[in-house]
Amino acid sequence: MNDATGGSQKTLQGLDDIAHEAGTLNFKAWGDIYRVLLPANSELLTSALNLLAKVEHFLKTDYKKFHLQPTSRIAAHCIKHAFFLQAAKPPLSKFSGEKCGEECHNHDLFCSDCDEVQAIRESLENHLLVFAENKDNSGEKIEDLQFLVSRCLHKLNVLIGHLVRVRHESLYFNDAIANLSLDTAILQCDHKMKVEPKIF
Repeated sequence: MNDATGGSQKTLQGLDDIAHEAGTLNFKAWGDIYRVLLPANSELLTSALNLLAKVEHFLKTDYKKFHLQPTSRIAAHCIKHAFFLQAAKPPLSKFSGEKCGEECHNHDLFCSDCDEVQAIRESLENHLLVFAENKDNSGEKIEDLQFLVSRCLHKLNVLIGHLVRVRHESLYFNDAIANLSLDTAILQCDHKMKVEPKIF
């Protein structure tokens, strides 16, 4: 909205921006990086963009709704496992033989859909490596792309963490409702972050 001075006003919407910035905007940036790393109109670029779009759709739909569970023998589905992962071990990776919680179950099963999330990580890193090995590309351009790639990978981790927390809260609330006795009640308080606009 324009004010009397002709400037523009930018509003911030709190925590909901996490999903937007780490999701939609990040996948768009990811695609833009592919268009720099890979030959234009090539089958390689088309394949990379198609897989990226497939993974974006999967994370925004089926992953949170159907794949994430309180515990699972699939590491990428196990919320308990995700909460205890180090930053270098994002939830969507192939981990086997690791014990998890009191149940002591192994993560010895895999999910082909979740493995595709790991596949786009490896694809981006591998294409960057090939690009960096090309002597025709300047060192400054390579450094810029390395920074952008690292930021995309970090935001993907942020998005996955956000989805895990949302699913965990939903399951916890549903379990509390299911076990609610006749003499108890649940009071739900919805906190909305209010941020004053800083740009006019």
